[in-house]
Amino acid sequence: MLLALPIFAITTFAIRRTEIRETGRARRSLYWVWRLLRDTMPGWLLIASWLLFAGFLVVGGDPGPPVQELGAETYAAQIDGRWTAISKSEYLPMKAQNQRIHLSVPGGFCVFTAVLSTALLRREAQQREAVRSDS
Repeated sequence: MLLALPIFAITTFAIRRTEIRETGRARRSLYWVWRLLRDTMPGWLLIASWLLFAGFLVVGGDPGPPVQELGAETYAAQIDGRWTAISKSEYLPMKAQNQRIHLSVPGGFCVFTAVLSTALLRREAQQREAVRSDS
């Protein structure tokens, strides 16, 4: 999250600045962002990025039931509202699920930010080409 959030904030600021420069005002709508993506990115890349974003969210998914360590290789998990003693072999998949959620959220932010920043860079390149061709 320490890497994903600052990059996401910078990209959001750049999108807002580009929107104001192109339209003259900030509309505060996602329609402009959607148009930016649609106009600058190929369709296959948008579909692939949304599938990757959704994949990160699905993999992270549910953090699982709360688990507490009781002693030597014995754990307690809250399953269906009741605390149940479980072994270490049952605990390890739950622990892995809890670790995946910590990676899936920043991964999803990074995919979203990469797509938006690529669209912004392509828009800037298109504008530079338009200026060069007019000159």
